[in-house]
Amino acid sequence: MNNLDQQVRTAVADAWKRIEDWLAEHAPASLAALAGPATTEEIAAVERALGSALPAEFVASLAIHRAVDLNGALVDVEHPELSELPGLRDQEVADFMWSVDEVHEQIRLGDCWRSGWIPLGREGDGSLFVLDLDPAPAGTHGQVLYSDQGLVPDTVRYSGWLDAIRAAATELASGHYHGVDGLIEYRD
Repeated sequence: MNNLDQQVRTAVADAWKRIEDWLAEHAPASLAALAGPATTEEIAAVERALGSALPAEFVASLAIHRAVDLNGALVDVEHPELSELPGLRDQEVADFMWSVDEVHEQIRLGDCWRSGWIPLGREGDGSLFVLDLDPAPAGTHGQVLYSDQGLVPDTVRYSGWLDAIRAAATELASGHYHGVDGLIEYRD
């Protein structure tokens, strides 16, 4: 492992520690519901099924939590079980077609769901967070996109997974969330 990989793993672990510490104090049932780590073999199998390497930040996060379900409270960092990602991507590929005439410097747009877009967290209105494994030239491998209510992902929400989990940790500390019956909830 090189120094950059270790820095990424440390930064991801630090962000998750901040989230886990907040959950332990305010929402212990939500903390207990976080899935355990994925193995390197499981991650490699999913990468083969996707036909693409997952970003180092996301892999480091999977080594801590293979799935994150916080009942939609922090949908930006929620994602299904690792092994479900290829199937969910394939379902989106089969279901979504649209016409896009615009050009985006960071996002490859086209007339259907791209195989390099991996659906992650979904809001109640159908809006979706997407891990982008095939960005446009000005984009970043692993950027997190936002798809508003089932439309084409056209917004880069985070430059990478580390930014997403850091933002979640900061949001928790901001006082916008609280624990109710051991679970995390958003507070207006």
